[in-house]
Amino acid sequence: MSTKRAKSRALAAVNGVVTPLSEAKVPVLDRGFLFGDAVYEVVRVFQGAPFHLEHHIVRLKNSAEGLRFSTFPSVETLCQQMAALLQASEVQFGSLYIQVTRGQTASRGIFPGKDTPCTVVITVEDKDPYPETLYAEGVDVVTRPEQRWLRADLKTVNLVPRILAKRDALTCGAWEVIWLGEEKRLLEGGSTNLFIVHGDELITPPLGERVLAGVTRKEVLELAEDLGIPSLVRPVALEEALTAREVMLTGTSTEVLGVRSIDGKSIGDGKPGPIASRLRRALLARMQQAALQYRDSQKYTGESLQESGFPMPQ
Repeated sequence: MSTKRAKSRALAAVNGVVTPLSEAKVPVLDRGFLFGDAVYEVVRVFQGAPFHLEHHIVRLKNSAEGLRFSTFPSVETLCQQMAALLQASEVQFGSLYIQVTRGQTASRGIFPGKDTPCTVVITVEDKDPYPETLYAEGVDVVTRPEQRWLRADLKTVNLVPRILAKRDALTCGAWEVIWLGEEKRLLEGGSTNLFIVHGDELITPPLGERVLAGVTRKEVLELAEDLGIPSLVRPVALEEALTAREVMLTGTSTEVLGVRSIDGKSIGDGKPGPIASRLRRALLARMQQAALQYRDSQKYTGESLQESGFPMPQ
């Protein structure tokens, strides 16, 4: 199956100004640029449909509330604008990105007043899925002591600890880093949630200020119930993961990806297991079903950029 359409184009909308993505600009005095005072979400585009768009935007709003933003667009408005930009781009397989900052002021040292409008950046572009060989062979991960700020449940653009840890992982030949909390308990990946399989049970660490409420994580737990796979939400120790039958990562772009080793130690027989494969197949089927429902729905059908508050790009 082709993952791109010749007609698709990468677009951006910065505070309602739509341009080709390569031409998009943000003000120098915007707090997202100056201080990382911003929240973001990445939405998977599958067969021309944004998968779980509303779930992502609700989480974006929750993150903004956690940072005490005084202003924020409505969830409905953001969903309409993202859907309209996607429609204009004609991207079939890719990603929608949205970033909302606390806005800009006249000077770097001035904190925005409560009526300062936030800055909204939306982009859409093609993105090839990961190769099937990655899912067939699995990936290697490394663990590192957690070095993030204390509200990992808020999806902010302050990602330097993750960037450095992922760079370290790549240097070690690993695909992902897994954060270690107190008592060597596994929390989550740099950009993924974590699951293990012990016996016949699927286990994932509990949500809280140290673990992001992953949209795909929630979907996988629901799929496990549908498939009759027992699941538990409880703390997971590193030693327990090392002796697990399977370990897997989940995420918007990652889908369900088997782990073959942790810190150089093989998991199970050193390749993705059957539960990871079953869950990924079920997830892809759910995504395809959602895409069909999205196309048949009247919710966003015919939604133009002008109707969403955007001028049409030239």
